Amino acid sequence: MSGTWMLYGATGYTGRLVIRAALARGHRPVLAGRNADKLAALARAHDLDFVAVGLDETTALREAVGRVEAVFHCAGPYIETGAPMRAACLAASTSYLDLTGELPCLQDAFEDDKAARAAGIAIVPAVGFDVVPTDCLLRHVSDAVGGATRLDVAIAANARPSAGTAKSALGVLAEGAAIRRDGRIVRVPLASEVRKVRFPSGTRTVVLAPIGDVCTAYVSTGATEIRAWMAQSPATARLMKSMAPLLATALKQPRLRRAAMRWIERRVEGPDDAFAARAGVEIWARAERRGQVRQAWLRTPEAYRLTADVSVRVLERVLAERPVGALAPSQVLPLSALLELDGVELLDALP
Repeated sequence: MSGTWMLYGATGYTGRLVIRAALARGHRPVLAGRNADKLAALARAHDLDFVAVGLDETTALREAVGRVEAVFHCAGPYIETGAPMRAACLAASTSYLDLTGELPCLQDAFEDDKAARAAGIAIVPAVGFDVVPTDCLLRHVSDAVGGATRLDVAIAANARPSAGTAKSALGVLAEGAAIRRDGRIVRVPLASEVRKVRFPSGTRTVVLAPIGDVCTAYVSTGATEIRAWMAQSPATARLMKSMAPLLATALKQPRLRRAAMRWIERRVEGPDDAFAARAGVEIWARAERRGQVRQAWLRTPEAYRLTADVSVRVLERVLAERPVGALAPSQVLPLSALLELDGVELLDALP
């Protein structure tokens, strides 16, 4: 096999974007997934090696990941796919990265810290839009107050989900939102809290949302109080707050969940290049410690394009620096490196 890393889930929407970003930076990843025909066609198009292996093929999967130095796992929903791939990587002493934003998956990944250290590998979840820029910004404001005890982060995005993201979102929404209180993750209803936040483009309504920073920022900063918010229109915020219990109950029904999955597979394709070119994201972060408060903002390109670019940079650092253990993204890629990407801008104050 050529290359030093494997891209599992290569034929999906995000996988194809990662291939493009990787090739542009001189990488030759091994493409992997379950569908041999799709993989063969994609590999031919880019003159890359491929391997077809399912996550349930324990021995074959372990052998495949054992031939590379790192696996970048792009095949969600991670609540179903993350554990078997991490297990294979731990068994083969191969570093593991993924794009999950699902809190149970993040918690499971960080609980593998001791095993990762024993295997001499890195486990770095959530190396895409969710949560690299938010984690970097939160660490920035936390450092500015000497180590935050309370963190808030909010995202205002012009976004269209891919099929993989939409499938993962079903599981996330079924569990509601979450906050970190006194160091513990506490489940709360989606949109159970609503507030106003000032972004560079103006003040927006935001709601409590199930965003992975509740987990990753605890690892990267040690803050014991963390809340994550997502911008919505005032009408949508009211609807989400009133419908959250019904939505959570419905998504926990296997039949409805399967029907939703099938609908997503048929209808959801992700943003095209024209949408990506005009879309963007704004992020706000606030840190507090003993009366000290610090805020900052980031502007970034469209979420999937940023994911493709930033995830390859995180992967490069894992391969070059050989970190060990289960790490939050900002522990591998600092804010200074994120700001080197086109279209990423830090604002420490607003006019």
